[in-house]
Amino acid sequence: SGTVDSVLLHSLAMQPAKRLGSVDEAKAFFSEVTTSFGKTAGVSFEKSSGGGGGGGMMMPMMMMGGGGGGGGPPPPPDAPPSAVHAIKVLIMMKLRKESLQQIASTETIKALSGGRSAIQNEVVGDLISEFNVSGGGSDGVADMS
Repeated sequence: SGTVDSVLLHSLAMQPAKRLGSVDEAKAFFSEVTTSFGKTAGVSFEKSSGGGGGGGMMMPMMMMGGGGGGGGPPPPPDAPPSAVHAIKVLIMMKLRKESLQQIASTETIKALSGGRSAIQNEVVGDLISEFNVSGGGSDGVADMS
């Protein structure tokens, strides 16, 4: 689903420093990623029961409507990752920033790269490639916010 894709994209911005050593560590990591994405996107997720030991973990679960009227929060909308989120993750990774909060939507690539033209050109090239921009119009892209 689109929500799962968005959470997985968000996980790229939170890569662990080393390989996770167990299933429990992986579950804890994805719970942390899901919680972080929920805060970023303004949605909340239910904790699943896990069904096999190791405790539950936060998962973007889409629940079917109808019946019960349980009164819980509505399920988050199922939407594909936004272009802004994808761009921020790509820029964060290229510039080796620690978090998405360091990538302000109002700053230019030029400002974010600290004026380092080689990195700036690499980021612009990756964005043009990722979003299939044709015509080679990369002039001025680093100055856009």
